[in-house]
Amino acid sequence: MGKAQVKKPPKRTAPKYAIVNDIDQPCKRLICELIDGLYYYMGRVQDPSLKRFDGMNPEAPTGLEEFGFIIEETGDRVQFDLPDIAFVSATYPDGKSRKWQDSFRLSFSLPRVVLTRTDKRKVKARLKENG
Repeated sequence: MGKAQVKKPPKRTAPKYAIVNDIDQPCKRLICELIDGLYYYMGRVQDPSLKRFDGMNPEAPTGLEEFGFIIEETGDRVQFDLPDIAFVSATYPDGKSRKWQDSFRLSFSLPRVVLTRTDKRKVKARLKENG
């Protein structure tokens, strides 16, 4: 008898727009954009305190599509729309469905993340410092 072969699950592609924590709801403040393999809060211009989290690398970010959003990129902004009837596949780590739909507007737009050289330098230094 030969060895049983264990198949690895297919590598999941990181979503472009995501919630990085696996228990958070998809509110405007918590939506991140993937740039060069790292996540940045899209609300960082309106709330500069979010810049301290620049360059996040979560294990399992939840894409906005998993919450049922339709996403449209237009120039320097991104439109997020949630239809009245949407298929939601987002779950908590224990597999239970995320209950969040009544907590925010169903349609909004956010500016795309624009990184300066200083932003990139700070992220690189922090990543190097944290190993």
